Amino acid sequence: MSPPLKRTPVPSRSAPWPILDSKRLRDVVCADENITNPLKHCCELERRLHKSNYPPLDSPELDWNGFPRLFKNLVQSSFLTHTTTLLPSQTSSDGTTTKLLVKLSDGHMVESVIMRHETGRNTLCVSSQVGCRMGCTFCATGTMGIIGDLSVGEILEQLVWANKELG
Repeated sequence: MSPPLKRTPVPSRSAPWPILDSKRLRDVVCADENITNPLKHCCELERRLHKSNYPPLDSPELDWNGFPRLFKNLVQSSFLTHTTTLLPSQTSSDGTTTKLLVKLSDGHMVESVIMRHETGRNTLCVSSQVGCRMGCTFCATGTMGIIGDLSVGEILEQLVWANKELG
């Protein structure tokens, strides 16, 4: 039996990083003195990503017109739209909940749950850590114990996956 996977601490992760980590995006872009108006470009990129439903950074769906080539190359070489993978989801027989299983880049898995309410409102329960101290037997994450924290981008990617699931 192989030893359990250990979670790499968030600060030591190297590129590519999740594009949804706004602070990291700004830090990386602002560190390059050759890029003019870096914050303006970061904000505009985030707006375009959201508007186009977070396509891959090299997708024709993402409009790079108006961005300096240096900015585009730096972003595409340092970030990914999705550093996680959505595995097949499970919807309850009554359709009120959908469990999303998300695979992280280091092989760990976390769950998110979409809850549909009679009012037409949806709620999303996201994971902020790999594992959990609660020990709930109905939740796979709860039975693992605590392994480590997710990055900002990994947490926000769960929201992107849920929005894609909801259409």
